[in-house]
Amino acid sequence: MFQFESAEWFGKSASQIELTIDEGGPIVLIAGVGEPALCFATVALISRMCGTTETMDEIEVREAAAAVKK
Repeated sequence: MFQFESAEWFGKSASQIELTIDEGGPIVLIAGVGEPALCFATVALISRMCGTTETMDEIEVREAAAAVKK
């Protein structure tokens, strides 16, 4: 649980906290956009490393064809 009594915030006025948030805004924005982009890129990279996979449609067609042959 976050405690608002940390040394960084304790004793600061609301205007000082607002100034700190305003100064850190671009960093937060970059992190907010960069984190999901990094996650999507990581998933795409892992997917490519695993090789080709069958889609559900391909599996169903293959199984239907195998059932017809029996």
